[in-house]
Amino acid sequence: MPVPALKINEYVAKLNTVIKDGRRLGDIDRYEITRAIDAGMGHDPVCALILQALLASVDGDAASVMRCFEEALQIAPNSLDVHANYAVLLANHGYPEKASQEIRESLALCKQQNDWIFIDSLIVTAVDIGDMDAAADIIHAAAQMGIFSPVLSQAAALLSIDGENDEKAVAGLQAALPGDDLRTASKISDERWAEMKKFADELSQYVD
Repeated sequence: MPVPALKINEYVAKLNTVIKDGRRLGDIDRYEITRAIDAGMGHDPVCALILQALLASVDGDAASVMRCFEEALQIAPNSLDVHANYAVLLANHGYPEKASQEIRESLALCKQQNDWIFIDSLIVTAVDIGDMDAAADIIHAAAQMGIFSPVLSQAAALLSIDGENDEKAVAGLQAALPGDDLRTASKISDERWAEMKKFADELSQYVD
């Protein structure tokens, strides 16, 4: 399961870990995080609402997750932090169509703001919900900016390889495999990953 990433305090990191591990949040941590949310509403409501949404996600409360993010978007409609984290949590809570919309909004903001910190979480989320068109758009945008990461390369293994992009795509497959970042995060079966590895090996003979 992909985990939201956010450039704020330790409470976010703590909640991200709880979401990733699927464990219960301790009472003391919950009390401290709730206090931080209350305090943040006065001076940084957008970050406080994202933190509140993460807390709601830990509790499995999808309705509250969406309410917090929609409220945050009313305050800051062009916030990459909001859109990118909303995409991840929508996917985690079983709303793939809404997640796809937020992925596209996030990618547009990445380009506008030249801020690519969320690129890995966006590509993993796109693959996780089966939106290969969005995954391709993210990979192409990252390639244009000269951005590389193992997660992006592994995602390229899920896309059709055709035309003038053959050599770049195969090079991406070679760089990505073996690797398990995306494999661990996504719902792709072991059998499918084995097929992609075999496909990459077969294609590699055609690239110098």
